Amino acid sequence: MATVSNLLTTIIGDLQRSDTSLSDIVLIDVQSAIRDYETQRFYFNEQLMTVTLSATDTYALTLWDPAGVQDIIEVDFLNVRIGASRNYMLEEVTSRDFARLASAPSTAQGYPQYYALWNQAVKIFPIANAAGYVTELWGHVKFTEIAAGGYSTTNAWTNDASELIRNAALKRLWGRRFSDPERAQLAAVGEQAALKALQRRTSALAGHRLEVNL
Repeated sequence: MATVSNLLTTIIGDLQRSDTSLSDIVLIDVQSAIRDYETQRFYFNEQLMTVTLSATDTYALTLWDPAGVQDIIEVDFLNVRIGASRNYMLEEVTSRDFARLASAPSTAQGYPQYYALWNQAVKIFPIANAAGYVTELWGHVKFTEIAAGGYSTTNAWTNDASELIRNAALKRLWGRRFSDPERAQLAAVGEQAALKALQRRTSALAGHRLEVNL
């Protein structure tokens, strides 16, 4: 697996410089390039995450953040697994409709049926009436941001999307730091080519051509 260090070494080589002291400068533009694209959905930033339900109706989205994930950008849907016998999808409702459902009585228990997103949390109704119910959240995630000096970090941005981030960072470096608009333009062309390749791969893996009657 390629690390941040591997990516920085490649970019510094592209700049035709051998000064490793450039690493911290290059890292800033790598971080910026990732921020530009992390809100866009690709096949590699979709995840299924689980949380075991307890005697409450509110679960902060951060509870679903596994190692390497900093935030959930978009929730697609939630499933509930009850042992090995039941596995079903919860119905999403607005926060207003959820308030109506949960108002009388607010402590109602049973098989969870509905969920709403509100204030960076998932609200579930009814409250689970037994321990061990597991919610599966499917969604678009933000990976943990690469910290300063985090050269050993490895994630999808340094692997699956390395060409995208490489060229996006080079565009910034050539354009702003080294004032070479010609090379910045070449990097921008490479960035768009890498982006289109990832978008094609994402589309191919999305299953949008499948039609299933459920």
